[in-house]
Amino acid sequence: MAYLGDKLRKLWEQNVNEGRGAVGYRAQLREMFGIGEDDNGCPTLNRSDRMVNPQNLDVREVAMAFLGRGFGGSDVRAALALREQFGRLDEAEGATVLPSHFSRISAFNDTIAGLVDALTMEAYTAPEFIGDKLMEVKQERVNGGKMIGVMNDGGVSGDLLDHEPYPTVGLKETYIEVPDNQRYGNVIQINEKTFIYDRTDLLESSCKNAGTAVARQKELRQADTVLGITNTYSRDGATANTYQTSAGAQPNDYVNGSTNELTDYSSIDAGYQILEGNTDPGTGWEITVPAPQILIMPQREMKTKSILYPEWVRQSSNSGNTLTQTGQSLVRPVELIVASRIWYNRLIAASVSTTNAPARWYLGDFRRAFRYRQIIPFQVNSAPLSSEDVRRDIVGIWVAREHGVPFTKEPRYVYRGTKE
Repeated sequence: MAYLGDKLRKLWEQNVNEGRGAVGYRAQLREMFGIGEDDNGCPTLNRSDRMVNPQNLDVREVAMAFLGRGFGGSDVRAALALREQFGRLDEAEGATVLPSHFSRISAFNDTIAGLVDALTMEAYTAPEFIGDKLMEVKQERVNGGKMIGVMNDGGVSGDLLDHEPYPTVGLKETYIEVPDNQRYGNVIQINEKTFIYDRTDLLESSCKNAGTAVARQKELRQADTVLGITNTYSRDGATANTYQTSAGAQPNDYVNGSTNELTDYSSIDAGYQILEGNTDPGTGWEITVPAPQILIMPQREMKTKSILYPEWVRQSSNSGNTLTQTGQSLVRPVELIVASRIWYNRLIAASVSTTNAPARWYLGDFRRAFRYRQIIPFQVNSAPLSSEDVRRDIVGIWVAREHGVPFTKEPRYVYRGTKE
């Protein structure tokens, strides 16, 4: 829309006049697009808080607002070339050293870069990507190796006499094996005709493809880990499948799976009993999951909601002479997460039948069971042009990338129910 380009130019002029310059403009632009950061410094997109939908921004109008209404392909190429040569032109802040023309070029470049960032984030954070809801995401700077911890042996004090000392709690080292990090990325390219012919839809499509491709690769790895297709769990050198229907030797003496199709609330209760029958491998203390999540395949959404959220539940005795009615089926609060077809298709790819795959469901505290080791959070960075790019009239290149790896941290906090 034409007025958005003028609005952004006025925002830039305000920041220059008030001494905030390019840095202030970039910060306000990201805020208007709803781009922020979480506690780990990873970028987030707050759709409800943004003042400008990036999909409504017309790149030709942006070029007209900052480069002049008579701009041409050479103007766009020169503007983006200056960014590549001199960076963000941060020296043109406040008391401007560079001429106004160069300051406008800097604002144009920042606007296009912010737009690319916002459009790519829009795709990367699409609702169908649920992996981060099911994993603790932790920023780290290591590759593979061992996640070292200290294990309590449970030896706390009993009823002591007045003169007796408190015993020392026994502690020993324990570790979980972590897979090597994985690196994924995609490239966004802008042709000068994107601005001349107003091909905003092509820019949006390119950003969407890049953001979706990177997000989907991460989602596939997370899905394979949570579903038990990729088994990474190894504690103190002893490997085990993520889900076990019979206990192994210590420290893998846990059971967290059974043949138990989700048909009514009794199926959930049976899953609870198996899940909370496990104990901590160090202390032997009970494991509890007071407010769990339930993960289901998309084919079971309606049926599961009818189990979790009925207005009334009626149950008859074996003889049918006694009818019991309650107003709630579950005492504990449960968060229902419906997987996308991506997760279902991962089961099919792992040779689970089309009869059994829809019936698989998972219960537990997923963020205690699984972790995503984040090395480089999702980001969009500009890249230099090559001679080949110039020959193809490419004027701008950005790389969307993400670097990290999912793994099973403690399978005792999650349960899998199957039909087969």
